Amino acid sequence: MISIIIPVYNVEKYLAKCIDSILNQAFTDWELILIDDGSVDQSGKICDEYACKDNRIKVTHKKNEGVSKARNTGITLAKGEYICFIDSDDWIDVNYLQNFKIQEQQCDFYFSGALYDTYDKVYSYKKYVKKYCKNRNEIRDQFFKQDLLSNGYPWGKLYKTQIIKDNKLRFNENLTINEDHIFVFQYFSYINTLYITNTAGYHYTVFDNSGRKLSSKINSYEELKAASEQFYLIINQLKRLWKISQEEYKRLYNIFVTSKRLSAFRSLILLKEKKYFKEEVDYWNKNTYMGCNRKEKIILFVLRSKYFICKFNLCYILYSLIQQRNKYNYKKQIYRDLNTRSIKL
Repeated sequence: MISIIIPVYNVEKYLAKCIDSILNQAFTDWELILIDDGSVDQSGKICDEYACKDNRIKVTHKKNEGVSKARNTGITLAKGEYICFIDSDDWIDVNYLQNFKIQEQQCDFYFSGALYDTYDKVYSYKKYVKKYCKNRNEIRDQFFKQDLLSNGYPWGKLYKTQIIKDNKLRFNENLTINEDHIFVFQYFSYINTLYITNTAGYHYTVFDNSGRKLSSKINSYEELKAASEQFYLIINQLKRLWKISQEEYKRLYNIFVTSKRLSAFRSLILLKEKKYFKEEVDYWNKNTYMGCNRKEKIILFVLRSKYFICKFNLCYILYSLIQQRNKYNYKKQIYRDLNTRSIKL
């Protein structure tokens, strides 16, 4: 049996479509665990109505404590051999669960592609090359070869419940960013077999007609720094387990440790948390990272230079300009490419 865990919070507009897509699955041996995380709209009522219709659906109502706590609650309640996470505003194709082929391929971890929906159309998609990895060396090779390292979403995957529970794996409830990616990396460190499908049946809503997912939230310096530190620990654990080369290690370190720390610095500047500024100046003066794009290179040049005064104010101006430009360019690209890049599979 597959335990499907869905955190629910104020998604009355999307929840029925999500649950209906599960009810319509060709694979039927599942339980659905809906964790109502203190919704103040009709989401909790919708959960209860579906639970009355199908005894495979269980509902837990709790106070609002965040998506990590909700997912962890679901893990505790899960009774299936496998766990599957789905976001409440997304949905899945009819063969999504069946395509993992759990009756044919006995594995510790199952990995699939996804479809990215914009304005109710498939805007783009990601598929992988089908591969069964029978040991850690093969897992490591595919991790880099197929860029699995960039896919830190909890959805689009099947996890073995026993591995999660035996190793007390949980989502970090103190983080609201990268907690899912850290969880996925941690899970990788406990597996010996991996099945990568060549299917894409998970529909992730990039944003809808309201522009709902274009968030401008800036996470705190402390939280982003903590995420960087967590990535450092798990990457070093993977290095020991997988015998990762120095080149591969440097790649992971720059993407998940250094870049997250640079994001922390960005938040420090934009949120004007000046009390940490000297600490960051000292950190980057000791760090040899030169930046992966022109924007990062400019920021680091200003930060390390002995010729600039009022570095904090100058960094604030630069990051404010970058933030506005990034948001404008993202919207512009979506609108321009929507029709040409929408596809039917």
